[in-house]
Amino acid sequence: MDPHSDSNTNTMWSFFKKKNAPEIPNYKAFIANVETCMTQQDYEQVIKLAQAAVKELTRVAPEAYLALGTANFWWGRAALNAERFVEAENPLLRSLNAYEKAKTGNPEESLIAVYMALSEVWMANKRYVDALNLLSKLEAQLSSIAPSLLHLKVYLFSGQIKEVLRKYDEAIAYYNQYLKMLVPLRGKEESNYHFISQHKSKLEACLEAKKAGFPNPLISIKYENESRAVLDATYAQYLVSELPQPSQSSLDKIFQGAVMFQLVKAVGRNGKEHILFEENERETIRLFGQKMKIQADQEFGHLMCHGHAWLRLRQSSGEEIMIEFLNTDTIRWLNGWKEDAQLEDSPFLKKWLEDKGAFFQ
Repeated sequence: MDPHSDSNTNTMWSFFKKKNAPEIPNYKAFIANVETCMTQQDYEQVIKLAQAAVKELTRVAPEAYLALGTANFWWGRAALNAERFVEAENPLLRSLNAYEKAKTGNPEESLIAVYMALSEVWMANKRYVDALNLLSKLEAQLSSIAPSLLHLKVYLFSGQIKEVLRKYDEAIAYYNQYLKMLVPLRGKEESNYHFISQHKSKLEACLEAKKAGFPNPLISIKYENESRAVLDATYAQYLVSELPQPSQSSLDKIFQGAVMFQLVKAVGRNGKEHILFEENERETIRLFGQKMKIQADQEFGHLMCHGHAWLRLRQSSGEEIMIEFLNTDTIRWLNGWKEDAQLEDSPFLKKWLEDKGAFFQ
């Protein structure tokens, strides 16, 4: 389910069409124009319409809270749909504040719409804990109304955030709620049902393998429809990993603490190890490490492949750390990071790897 799709935005219209907000100049024309522009994905025009309404209301009717809430909502919702996440936050916060101040007009349903939009913004801005807290409030609000697509979004987003926060059992519980509520809508959301159902089955199989210590190179998965699949254990480990994201500081630390450095490659059908290069001078190792720079603040994910060569770094404690080269610009620290990391462009490093025979030239 695409959180920014117009089909999801359309679920909000029933809330706003029945609102009596005459303080907005030409309210009926405003709502009609907004609906037309949202349908046409002309989000820039919606923002202009909403900004003009907010400006006029602030000047002539600063206590017209329902109207201010509505105008600010569509400003923020349009910015969200346009993926202008930073811009979307302030008008949505103003909308939330206005609806909470409203004394008449029963704005609870409007608050639900704002909660949903604001939680999407905070998810996009990686404010996951804030988004989850807001979704919890929204879940309480939704308990008093009939099941709808909004309920589905709350369960889906909550599950996704729980995954990001490495709380996989709680994520599965939310996905179960999502699937249970989605059953009556499967004719409309069939592909969504199968996607989330299969993803949940993968998580469950990976968690079971994790508890056993990933004893097998392949993980067997049984889906709801009785079909089966297998996952590479490395990918399964990534799916349910509780390790931190890649960081330059953690990479620098292992080079600074290394007393031996090797470049190794598996050769032959039996994967016999072949040492391509070895260095035991700590200062040389440290200087080499300075050339290993990863791209900061990027969630790179997990490449569906294994490496061609590895760096073995023996620490002064005797611990050996393996950094895997998936290619000349992507590395994996399987036991140190959840995701793979992309290296900054380094002609030196690429040439060095090629010269040592780690990759074909």
